[in-house]
Amino acid sequence: MPPSQPRDDQTGAERAGAGHWTDDRIAHLREWFGVRDDLFLARELGVTRDALVAKAWEVFDAPRRTGPWPEGEVDELRRFLGAVEPALIGRMIGRTSEEVDAKIVELARALNDEPFSVDEIAAFKRYYGTRSDEDLALVFGRRIDLVKRTAEELCLSKDKAFLKRHADATKAVKMPRWSHEELDRLTELYPSTPNLEIARELGRSVKSVVSKAHHLGLKKDKARLRQMGQQNVKLRYDRYDQAP
Repeated sequence: MPPSQPRDDQTGAERAGAGHWTDDRIAHLREWFGVRDDLFLARELGVTRDALVAKAWEVFDAPRRTGPWPEGEVDELRRFLGAVEPALIGRMIGRTSEEVDAKIVELARALNDEPFSVDEIAAFKRYYGTRSDEDLALVFGRRIDLVKRTAEELCLSKDKAFLKRHADATKAVKMPRWSHEELDRLTELYPSTPNLEIARELGRSVKSVVSKAHHLGLKKDKARLRQMGQQNVKLRYDRYDQAP
């Protein structure tokens, strides 16, 4: 039995922790479990992480599936990899834990070096902070060296909560304190310069740049905000034009 799977002798109240599982909160759990970081989702719902996972074991019980995996089902598996333990993923999509494990091995044998699409880059940015590089390789079907290189090019970093939970595995290097010169340069650049360019110049992650700018009360100027809006609109139109 997986460590996070609820015990048979637990009562409903013990599984739910301090929270009361209303229909709306269960619907929220169904929508976001495995997509948002579990600690963040647990705080949203006012329960402990253990209570959150226990409730997930209770509410997810998909009809049993057999035979070959259709593409949509593989996409479901990829969506949860690294965020949910394989046994619970199986319960969520209707497969046995053995079938899930076998499919993960299959995915690991089919990694490639193809460039990320625009949509994949957007998803990569969302997932990167809360999943290991090894899991990201499986999620996106890319070799791990490409995952690492892409994260470096985008100046991405893991979330602090993730690093704390995976300290032994990640061996993350703590970033040095901001120098007075770096703070001055950030103050100068932030209003009109893309965050990625600032991160590359200062050798920081984008998340670190945004966090420090927020702490200092820095804002983007109106011209830069308009430019960002135009770029977002262009991306949406580009995706529409590329759609089959």
